[in-house]
Formats: sequence, C-alpha cells, structure tokens
Amino acid sequence: MAFASALGWVVFFISIVIAVILFIRIRKFYPIMYLISISIYAFTVGLMIEVYMLSESMVLLLLVVSSFLMMLIGYYLKRRSQ
Repeated sequence: MAFASALGWVVFFISIVIAVILFIRIRKFYPIMYLISISIYAFTVGLMIEVYMLSESMVLLLLVVSSFLMMLIGYYLKRRSQ
C-alpha cells in the first residue's frame, strides 16, 4: 500500500506544479482541472492495484473499464450541454 500512496502523492505534486505554471502562463482554469483529475485517476488506479493485489490482466481490465466509463460520462455531458 505504501507504493500506491507514494505514487499518488508524487503524481499529485507534479500535476500541481505543472498546473500552477500553466495558470501563470495562460490564465485559464481548465488545464488545472485536467491535471488534478489525471492525478486523482492515477492515484485511484494505483490504490486499487495495491489494495486488491490485481494481476496484470485485471489491471488492464480496470483501465479499460474506467476509460470506457469516462468516455460515456464525457459523451453524456456533451450531449446534455447542447
């Protein structure tokens, strides 16, 4: 579990630094939200892998399912806003 926690914090801090640099440079908020969501996603997947001790095929299945779910949510939000 220590590996997932360390990975999550490293990705989170790297994303925050990049987000601050982007915000200072282009003064838009959406890149910050993208980077925060990516870091939370990486932390969540790492935690799932570590806690449930998933095999390689299960890790791949988890990534495919979560990616498909995010695409469906994005499609739904796009259709809803039109």
